[in-house]
Amino acid sequence: MNNFEIIIKNLKKSLNIGTDKELALKLNMSTSTFSERKRTKSIPNNEIIELCVTEKLDLNEIYSENQNSSSINYKESIIDTLEELNDTQLKYIYHITEAEKLKS
Repeated sequence: MNNFEIIIKNLKKSLNIGTDKELALKLNMSTSTFSERKRTKSIPNNEIIELCVTEKLDLNEIYSENQNSSSINYKESIIDTLEELNDTQLKYIYHITEAEKLKS
C-alpha cells in the first residue's frame, strides 16, 4: 500500500466515511479533482491539514502507516513532513505550535 492509500484509508476510518465521494466533500474538493489526485497519488496535504484542524484529528494517526503511535519517531516524522510543505503551510504550522505553547 502506498502513502496516498494509507492516508486516505486512515482519513476515512477517522471520519467514519466509506466512499471517495464523501471524503472529497470533506476535503472541499470536487470528486473529479479527488479522482485525479488518487490516480497520480498526489496527497492533498493542504486540504488534509485543514480537515484535521477542523475535525480535531491527529495528524500523526492520519499520516502513519502503523496506527500504533508508540512506534513513531515524532521528531523525524515532523521534519519529513515540514520538508514537503510550502511557505504558507510552514507559517500555519508555526502559529499552531506557538499557540499550543501558550496553552501550557
